[in-house]
Amino acid sequence: MITKEELAERLNNREYRCEIAGPDATDANENRLVIIYGASDDLTYFEGFFHEEAGAFDGAVHRVTIAGNVYEDGDEDDEYLQKGWTAPAIVMTVNAEWCPKGFEGSWRITPSIPFASFDILEDGELYCRGAVVEFPKATG
Repeated sequence: MITKEELAERLNNREYRCEIAGPDATDANENRLVIIYGASDDLTYFEGFFHEEAGAFDGAVHRVTIAGNVYEDGDEDDEYLQKGWTAPAIVMTVNAEWCPKGFEGSWRITPSIPFASFDILEDGELYCRGAVVEFPKATG
């Protein structure tokens, strides 16, 4: 058993493009944890309990369903349903900020549910402040 805090500590200060090793994704999956981080100048990655990549050019707010699908800014409800997803059951939003004011890195990830932060470095400098969340269980 690993907590979101323990996983975030393990991930902290890794280099860009070497963020996640095999055991990290396995441990995250087995413990309902999702690792969320920004990459390049236009992507948000969700790794672990589910895997998704979402567009985030110049930042984005993502809505995540209980099924682990990421609903991106600008998606319309009919497009959402055309993708074969069930009716939206949003369990969290994720604010992926690109170069926020007063922040020394390129990405800052802030989920709407409790999370543990970790830093990704590029050439020793802060690149992204990512987040690890425990993914909610379906109710009902």
